[in-house]
Amino acid sequence: MFNYLRLGCSLLGCSLKGIAFSYSTYKKSSLNSKDIILYLGRVVKDEKIVIIMDNARIHGNEVREFLEENNVEFIYLPPYSPDKSPTEGPWAVLEKKLYSKMYTDFETLTWVAKRFLRSISKRVNDLIYSVNRCGEPWTLILNEVILPFKV
Repeated sequence: MFNYLRLGCSLLGCSLKGIAFSYSTYKKSSLNSKDIILYLGRVVKDEKIVIIMDNARIHGNEVREFLEENNVEFIYLPPYSPDKSPTEGPWAVLEKKLYSKMYTDFETLTWVAKRFLRSISKRVNDLIYSVNRCGEPWTLILNEVILPFKV
């Protein structure tokens, strides 16, 4: 007889400089504003950054105050518009990949998630390298059109 336990796992992540993913895994099924602020405290450095986020409840007043105190520019997406966020695609694929399998322990679950996120970063970096190798007009398109929309 097997006793299956549903493991709770949450991920926070962002795209840094439009290229690499930064992420943290949490051994719980839901997060709150304090978790977001602790994560952002590790991500936010002295350089200028812009954070684009949806209107989820956990991105509310406490997170806004943290960003303002740290001089981080932030933009809220319009309500109910996941199509405006380029990160929604990879997150949806990851969620489907994780949800469709049974994992016996948290370490295996997080290992699969991290491997997936590293593969995305590698593919994006490979694409950027390839475009830069081709020269203009491709580098111009990459730098002026594509990269500014990724945060």
